[in-house]
Amino acid sequence: MNIPRQLRRWVERRQCVAFVGAGFSSPAGMPGWGKLLDRLLDIARDAQINSDQDMYLEGVEEAIKRYNYAMAVQQIEQIMTRADLDQAIARQFSMDVFHKTSQGDQERMLDRMRCLVTAPWAGIITTNYDELVEQGLGRFYKGGHPSQGNGNDIRLGNVLSIESHSDLFFVKLHGSVAAGGYVLGTEEYDRTYVNTPQVSTFLSALMLRYHIVFVGCSLEDEVLRLRRRLCFDYQGHIPTSYALLPNNLENRSRQFWLKDNAQIETLLYDAEAEGEPAYWAVDEFLRDAETLAVPNKSPVEGFVGKTAVRDLNDQPLNELISKLGQLNNDLLYLLWKAPEHALMQHQIDNQEIEGIDEIKQALLELTTAERFYRIMYLIRIGLVEEDETADGGRLFRLTREAIRQFC
Repeated sequence: MNIPRQLRRWVERRQCVAFVGAGFSSPAGMPGWGKLLDRLLDIARDAQINSDQDMYLEGVEEAIKRYNYAMAVQQIEQIMTRADLDQAIARQFSMDVFHKTSQGDQERMLDRMRCLVTAPWAGIITTNYDELVEQGLGRFYKGGHPSQGNGNDIRLGNVLSIESHSDLFFVKLHGSVAAGGYVLGTEEYDRTYVNTPQVSTFLSALMLRYHIVFVGCSLEDEVLRLRRRLCFDYQGHIPTSYALLPNNLENRSRQFWLKDNAQIETLLYDAEAEGEPAYWAVDEFLRDAETLAVPNKSPVEGFVGKTAVRDLNDQPLNELISKLGQLNNDLLYLLWKAPEHALMQHQIDNQEIEGIDEIKQALLELTTAERFYRIMYLIRIGLVEEDETADGGRLFRLTREAIRQFC
């Protein structure tokens, strides 16, 4: 489960936000929606005071069968007090649950936490009640203090104004074990997304500014409703989002609908692959994202391939250094002379280089890997940008800053 090429570029440039759901926390023993409601149903049965509440218990069972979880909670609230319900939820998502899991599951969860918070996301959003992301930030995050917000906090409006490239923002939309404020039943959902529009407004702004990557999420109805509205308002011209989903009949049948109506690309994986732990692709995906933040893990490896990187490493360092300045300038000059200041990948890869003979010959003496290494360097310092063409090709062009330099 590798990150697609275009998404890799967006993650590396801090143009993506990780939207984390219950599937992220599963190795820590944290229940998903269905399992949580099964447990709350058992607790509600123990809390039942009289037989008149039987109809509510039946209503909970029926709502769970229909996957109408918000309605199930509303029925449970007719039996349990809000204080008792909050206490029961806090027990299900406390860090004690994590510490009771096996050593292997704890190590797997810690690896997920580390990879999530050290990947170059612009921000992390979660609907989870547990504090695993907070624990990961405290233990593994090496940047400054993340800008934080909650779904019921008016300061949520300032979160996206963060300017530092070394920090990220972190938002808990549906409450937490530490602060309560759980978004559970129909009433809470209406209050969060309909009656008080601060969460909807925040998410709309988020979706228009960043590429959202849904990890361990079931794509809640409210999130899809917002994306459908934005797609309608802007005729589909909004940043593409991605969803990591199990490859089952339901997800296969709706992947084209998600693309056409919500601008969400699905990344399907076999949840029960032979020899792999359940939902192994979440681990692989987050590990891959984490490597994009580490320069020592060869930023060109995924771009030109391991063989090309090995060829570069075999070159004597003094030779690479001696060629660096002039050849980079030569490459910039060729881009400047090219139509629309751009060259296609195949033109560089297949040595279809037009230009002054001396410059052309010097560049042709480089290996393909060396030329691409220089392209990547020029991209990183802001003089070249890359685009993907409609047929999947790659186009490299001078940035406005570079054009001004030549002018």
